[in-house]
Amino acid sequence: MHKIKKFSYNQILLSILFIFYLYLCILMVKICLQYFPWQDDHNFLALKQDVVFTQPWRFAFQIHVIVSSLVLIAAFTQFSSQIRQKFPKIHRYSGWLYICSVLIFALPSGFIMAFSAAGGWQTKLCFLILSLLWAITTGIALCKSSKNSGSHTETG
Repeated sequence: MHKIKKFSYNQILLSILFIFYLYLCILMVKICLQYFPWQDDHNFLALKQDVVFTQPWRFAFQIHVIVSSLVLIAAFTQFSSQIRQKFPKIHRYSGWLYICSVLIFALPSGFIMAFSAAGGWQTKLCFLILSLLWAITTGIALCKSSKNSGSHTETG
């Protein structure tokens, strides 16, 4: 006789969230691939004709599009306790990929693009605050991830 494995409510919910997150990552990659080969008048860029030809905005946008998928995938591995426990090397390397991708590429490019956000000064301010908070939380994770400071999953 076969044993039927019972799933808890949390396992089912986590599975659904994982599938949804995976779906969002696939959509993000699909959106990013729409920009290649580079065309200045397609998709989001059709709305940004006032800045699409200026530097550093254009370079920042290209970097932001390329790195965004890496950041999403690497971030997912950081919040999964199963990956952290069963595959600590994947957690560690993905964490470094996330931190480097954010601090070197995604954060500076997002900060540059924030100054040209549509919607007035309020929208620009919100994107600048988002960049600042992203830098702070990523910096905290980096500081707490060092071996000398204990577990970075602890709070307080």
